[in-house]
Amino acid sequence: MSSPSHEPQPEVRVSPRRARLEHLAAPVVERTMQTPAIPLVVVGALLVIGVLTRHVIGAIAFGIIALLLVCVLYLGWPRLTPLERLMRFSVLLLTVAVAVVMAAG
Repeated sequence: MSSPSHEPQPEVRVSPRRARLEHLAAPVVERTMQTPAIPLVVVGALLVIGVLTRHVIGAIAFGIIALLLVCVLYLGWPRLTPLERLMRFSVLLLTVAVAVVMAAG
């Protein structure tokens, strides 16, 4: 049995809007935690579709991935360190850039 961590937990304050969105997202997050392979398969399939099809369909696939990243980033934002925020935001920007380049090409 592991002992409880003695590290202080950061205080997280949330707005009423954020609390409502977190409450609405809770069932989806709980189902995802029960079957963690499904989101990986979905994102992997979208990546394959995006890379193989290019142009409009590829842009749509990468756009869907970007929307999923926005959701995950928004829900986790208050609990992330500044470095984690920067890394995750840069992945989001890269995904959006790929979608825009594919849509333009």
